[in-house]
Amino acid sequence: MVNVFNQGIGMQVPFTDNSIGRVVPFSAVGAREFLPQISPDDMEKIKKELHGMIGRRITLTNDELDQIRRAINMLLEDPNAVLRNAMATHRLVAVLSSEPACGAPVISALREGGATHLAMNLPKIFQPALDHYQATSNKAVLSEMLKHRGFKHPLSMLETAVMCGIKLVAVGDQQMYIGDRRAASIESIAIDVSNILDQSPRNRVILWASDHYVRRNHEPKVCLSSTDYLALNHKIFTVHNGNYLVDGGPLRKIVFDLQCPGALTTGRNRLIDGLSTGVEDSVYRDWDAILLQPRPLKDHSYFLTND
Repeated sequence: MVNVFNQGIGMQVPFTDNSIGRVVPFSAVGAREFLPQISPDDMEKIKKELHGMIGRRITLTNDELDQIRRAINMLLEDPNAVLRNAMATHRLVAVLSSEPACGAPVISALREGGATHLAMNLPKIFQPALDHYQATSNKAVLSEMLKHRGFKHPLSMLETAVMCGIKLVAVGDQQMYIGDRRAASIESIAIDVSNILDQSPRNRVILWASDHYVRRNHEPKVCLSSTDYLALNHKIFTVHNGNYLVDGGPLRKIVFDLQCPGALTTGRNRLIDGLSTGVEDSVYRDWDAILLQPRPLKDHSYFLTND
């Protein structure tokens, strides 16, 4: 089975040098040189961007930034291997649905680990269209779904899932065509995914949903997520996309010059674990792994000020 992290199929993640426009495989970067040393000017630029982030301002010293970048050089892993192993050793891998570009390679790697179902937070009115697309690969049947304002699931991800033989499933009680669109409840996502897992011990599910459904909550008195409920009866693994939020998210800014896709498993570095994701009350230790990707060809969200 072809995995697209290293080949750029269905995604827009080129090499850091935008004139080349290709992805460098993880194995091609030698001697732990994923992130080179940067100039004091670039360090100040990162600090300025972090402080001006939408959602939550983050303040780090030059020494802390340097420590984080050095830690990433030491701890970055092959994303294919991390995702394959996660799916092979867990019944459920929950992935933050914030970065369309990484959908296809994530699905491909998880299929190699044994994934059987792709559960997406979608109104169940779309399930017949998903079934028809699964059977025929006719994209026309998805036209209405792709217009849905809550649809964050890129077509390339669906294509990859169908190509790999993964069952597409709409989960949750999200409603549409009503005056006030109602988001799916956290409990409904958990119930539907649990039902898929209970149907057969061979079923392994990818849950593709937004932050408050998939993030584990380790702090007391915090509302439970769907994965918190599911973890009561199933072994789960959560994946954060480091390229999160419209302004890029903190790790995206810190690794603006990353040379290849990679993954960080949490619990190995205090500074990275305690770093805010940019979402209120959320830090990276709330996730089991973080996916990081090189800067896309036409993406200026790493350095918004651009000065």
